[in-house]
Amino acid sequence: KSCAQHSTLNTSPTLNTYLALRRLLASARTHRMRLCFVAYPIRPKRGESVGYELDREEVKLIEKAGMIFLDMRKEGAQPPDHYADEIHLTPEGAKDYSEKFAARLAKRLRTGT
Repeated sequence: KSCAQHSTLNTSPTLNTYLALRRLLASARTHRMRLCFVAYPIRPKRGESVGYELDREEVKLIEKAGMIFLDMRKEGAQPPDHYADEIHLTPEGAKDYSEKFAARLAKRLRTGT
């Protein structure tokens, strides 16, 4: 099993996006790998609860392929002072996020939820 973080910040996916994802998922199945895709939290703009919307088609493809998708946009969100910029976390933010991510992934692997 392997886990790689992936953030889908692409706001206008193309057919090529889905083809590339389908190829990746097929290759993972062929090699008996279980991938973990993660919607990573970014610092939201004022008035927003999350920094970006998910591409529901991508999420469906990932889950249909039996892979793990974790939406950490809210659960892993950090206070504004834990961001070095819009995306990158400070060391304190990285530590907090990593602990939340590890706990969420462990729960998912243990219980399937």
